Parts: sequence; structure tokens; C-alpha cells
Amino acid sequence: GISKVDTNDGIQVGILEDCVREVLDPSVPRAFCVLNPLKVSITNLPGSELMELEIPLHPKGLGGMGDATRTTPFGPSLYIDREDFFDTVTQGEIPAGYKRFTDKIGGFVRLKNA
Repeated sequence: GISKVDTNDGIQVGILEDCVREVLDPSVPRAFCVLNPLKVSITNLPGSELMELEIPLHPKGLGGMGDATRTTPFGPSLYIDREDFFDTVTQGEIPAGYKRFTDKIGGFVRLKNA
């Protein structure tokens, strides 16, 4: 229908973004990229060969994608985003609850889809 808006505000951008996200969520594949790469070596990975990991195109397997997947290589060397690394030499003490990569030996980190 046709409606009249008495203000010049129009549609709030946040509401429009929420609507677009709700419509696109079930049908758009997901992918990750590293914008500011930092090379990391995994020293306790069994074997030194590259493995192919199957990653779902959508975390919930929704829409027309069903159980569609993509493959990505995984091996002893990989790249993370520099913001996901905490360097105690330049940044000081590691904050409580920090669960990303650090220069502290013996830390535990989980890698998505690995």
C-alpha cells in the first residue's frame, strides 16, 4: 500500500540492516578472510602434510545450500589475523579471559573448523 510519512527521518538504517540480514541469512554462503595476516607455525600437529578440511557453507546448513561444503587446506603453517594475537612484549599483561593466540608458551587455542 501507499503510506505517508510526516517526518524526514525515513527508515532507520539499523532497522533496514536487520531486515536485510534476516532475509539473506538462510541463503548466503559464509566465508572468512584474513585482512591483516600473521604467519603462525603449529609445532605439535601430528604429521607435516597438508590436510583438506570440509567446511560447511552455512553454519546452520540452512536454505538451498543444505549440507554443501567447501574445502580448505590445513597444515603446520597458517595465517591468522594480527588482531587475534596478543604480544606480551609490546602489549603488556594478558587480560583475564583472553582466548586468542599469545606469545606465551603452553597456551591452548581452538581453531574454527579444524
